[in-house]
Amino acid sequence: MHSPLKPCGTVSVIIPNLHSPIVGDVIAALRVQTLAHKICEIIVVGMDRYGQVQPDQLVQFIRTDQPVSAAAARNLGAAVAQGECLLFVDADCLLAPNAIAELLVAIATGYGAVLGGIVPEKGNYWRLCANLMAFPEFLSVDPPGERGVLPSFCLMLSRQSWEAAGPFTERYRGASAEDLDLSLRLRQAGFRLGCAPSARVLHRPERTSLGAVWQRHKSFGLAFYDIYYRYRAMMPFSEAIWLCEHLPPPLAAAAIAPLALAYALRLLLRRPQLRPFWYALPGMAWAQLGWYSGLLQAARQPGAVAVPESRTG
Repeated sequence: MHSPLKPCGTVSVIIPNLHSPIVGDVIAALRVQTLAHKICEIIVVGMDRYGQVQPDQLVQFIRTDQPVSAAAARNLGAAVAQGECLLFVDADCLLAPNAIAELLVAIATGYGAVLGGIVPEKGNYWRLCANLMAFPEFLSVDPPGERGVLPSFCLMLSRQSWEAAGPFTERYRGASAEDLDLSLRLRQAGFRLGCAPSARVLHRPERTSLGAVWQRHKSFGLAFYDIYYRYRAMMPFSEAIWLCEHLPPPLAAAAIAPLALAYALRLLLRRPQLRPFWYALPGMAWAQLGWYSGLLQAARQPGAVAVPESRTG
């Protein structure tokens, strides 16, 4: 077990960026935080074709010569960060003015890592469906408290927990399951994980079409299959993976469609806070079907998602 966590006095914000068209807005939202004086640095890592990242006394830009994964970018930033807390913010996430204050309050209660809550915005149907499906326990309408795993869109870790369990694994393509991997290693090291939905986040990815949502969630499924077996002792039984492995491919492909619909429907029925978004059910089921298709591909092509671990940049 770890020793008692030290309080976080300063915060290093680390943003992986691959040509985000709104990364300038992400940085601007950080500058106007109610506890902006706690931010000792904002470290942006990656590529910026739109010229939105302007280095100054607060903002540092680590430019890479080629695209790197979100995990690699976060690791590069964390390697030079000086803060007592690390806050990983995605380049398509706008933090509410009190978000860092709420995260610091939550982490002070003893969590090794805490996450903000995504606001389920109604403006774009496919973006809403993707957010509801990818983050059903991490929305601004969810109750606060402990979680089994944490995504990384607005993830704060104490320096102590990062040094014990970090860095992010770089074995996955793109951004898919490196945060699940880190979450499970944090738990193995004895740290608790929490969610602070009052730290509200506007998640505005460019994935705003049927096809984009499918591909994104398929990548989640591919990576989850690997996580499932790497941490089998910590994972609940997956009916979907069992079906993908034990049924002939045509039958498995037919079985995952009703399974995806049933999963999305259960989310709406079991979580009253999601019921106002009942009209998103078809899109949520579509996203989950993409996720299951990733599981099916991984089950038939072992190693389809993993890449050799390396620090690119």
